[in-house]
Amino acid sequence: DQMFNMQAGRKVMEHFGLEPQNFIMMKPLVGNDGRQMGKSLMNFIPILAKPSDMFGQLMSINDEVMEDYFVALTRIPIKEIKQILKEEEPIDAKKKLAFEITKFYSSEKDAIGAEKHFKKTVQSGEIPEDMETFQLSKLKTQNSKLNIIDLLDETGLTPSRGEAKRLIKQGGVLVLSGVEGEAASQKILDVSQEIEVKKGMVVRAGKRNWIKLQ
Repeated sequence: DQMFNMQAGRKVMEHFGLEPQNFIMMKPLVGNDGRQMGKSLMNFIPILAKPSDMFGQLMSINDEVMEDYFVALTRIPIKEIKQILKEEEPIDAKKKLAFEITKFYSSEKDAIGAEKHFKKTVQSGEIPEDMETFQLSKLKTQNSKLNIIDLLDETGLTPSRGEAKRLIKQGGVLVLSGVEGEAASQKILDVSQEIEVKKGMVVRAGKRNWIKLQ
């Protein structure tokens, strides 16, 4: 559709006696859900995302679209890209892709930190030391118990309530009490579950998003 718009624009410019604009088209990228990337589909990766978030989201794309990402978003020569995809394991090639893109939009230092964060939290399953915090006083509902979807939504752990429901149904939400003597962790599987919010509690949504209540 964008190519048609650009071509139509050239005709309009000619009609008004202007030199038609030139344009370069690139192959549309596929989002992490297998559909064409788009903001309305919520399957895009923001270029202003935190380095650790960008790296993690890039690691979630399908193996089949790595070449398109390499070509469109890195400065690695085509010949070298072909070699990487042919000789390296998909997970290693994807790490290289995520590193290069994160470095481009942030810095090499941030990319190194993002890769370490990914290995520690996603691959090893450890709790990150540098997770974000959320003040309990900022919760809209100041009750001792809060619906899990409201908690995920208000803390910003999920971009939408719909995404919160999806993660819960897939077993992707974990609550750690943070209180000595209580159960260490609890996987949330019921979208109607009420959570007793406490200071020190840690909540994980998906594999990469963590927050600690203060």
